Amino acid sequence: MELKEIVNSAFDESAVDRSTREKVFTLLGRLEEYHQLTYEHSLRVGLLSKDIGRMQNKEHRAGLYGVLHDIGKIKIPRSLLDKTEGFDDNDIEIMKGHVKEGYKILIEAGLPFSSWIALTHHRYQPKFYPGEDEMSNYQFPIPNASPSTRLLADTWSGIVGIGDAYDASKHRKNDMFGGLTLTSEELRAWLTKQYPSSEHIIDEAYERGIIE
Repeated sequence: MELKEIVNSAFDESAVDRSTREKVFTLLGRLEEYHQLTYEHSLRVGLLSKDIGRMQNKEHRAGLYGVLHDIGKIKIPRSLLDKTEGFDDNDIEIMKGHVKEGYKILIEAGLPFSSWIALTHHRYQPKFYPGEDEMSNYQFPIPNASPSTRLLADTWSGIVGIGDAYDASKHRKNDMFGGLTLTSEELRAWLTKQYPSSEHIIDEAYERGIIE
């Protein structure tokens, strides 16, 4: 079964309404046309996030919206998305812009929960972004949201971030590790270092075989 079919089946399982589903797949279609590797990465991250969220007894429908976490990369030059080594400071700053672009795209699409995940899924790492000064420019996009809704969105951002980091390290050619391929245990240690407050989640995901 192709990744898109698996995602669609997961939407069925989660009873995602037709309108939302159409919005999501319209945006995914734009991403697929723009950059195939980012599209495939996004589907895998969405499915992985769903599984980790279910493991945590969270509402997994929202986790599936993690498929749109990198939608902002349709605003990043293809030449940079294809780059695998030699990133300079300017490249990194341009790439960081994908989270703000994703936020804007998803707000315009009427997917506010997903927009917050797109904006904040890199906020739980040691070298997090956007920074505090930049975040002051963004309001939580669901008016009169309850504290529990805000907490759920932030929780999902962290879960999507773990899935994003794991999948990127496994499937994308880059110089993140100096050209080396990490063993399963080395990758587990690296993920824990990136997300120290989520060590228990990472450990359980490994123990259950969700990530390996």
